[in-house]
Amino acid sequence: MPIVPRGLIVQLHNRGLTTKDIARQMQQSPAVVDSCIRDYERVVSLLGQGYTVDEIGAAAGISRAVALEYLSLAYRFNPHLK
Repeated sequence: MPIVPRGLIVQLHNRGLTTKDIARQMQQSPAVVDSCIRDYERVVSLLGQGYTVDEIGAAAGISRAVALEYLSLAYRFNPHLK
């Protein structure tokens, strides 16, 4: 399974790049980029609602490690969540 550079995808998304532009730049399929962005936005939403790391992982259907990675990005790009 190829490694998905979630951090860079989220960073480019937060800079306003389109899925198509991110996919081309990252040499990933648009479906992978969309999935990454969708998971990230779900984590941000759940975090804002007060869910715990384990609850976020379960609700988003992602592993705890991936949830933690997205949480780190969420705090980085959404300082109002702190």
